[in-house]
Amino acid sequence: MTLAPVFTLLFAATAFLGAQTPPEPITIEQAVQEALANNANLLAERLNVPLATARLVTARLRPNPVLTLDGDYLDVLGTGFTPANNAGPA
Repeated sequence: MTLAPVFTLLFAATAFLGAQTPPEPITIEQAVQEALANNANLLAERLNVPLATARLVTARLRPNPVLTLDGDYLDVLGTGFTPANNAGPA
């Protein structure tokens, strides 16, 4: 295996990268505005205010009333729990 193709590829890549024009300079104000607009921590903190308000509203809500009835092994008809009628445990 020869290294000629590798060196050719490296040379072409560096020539391509060197041929690009440098980016346009930006002002300090533009850099600050871009940082404020794209900062993930600041975006999360901006969303925390409505989140905190929603949590306050949720905390003020009263829970829904719940009624639970349980009727396991009740002999409502008075047939008795016998193996003959398969009505339940003995």
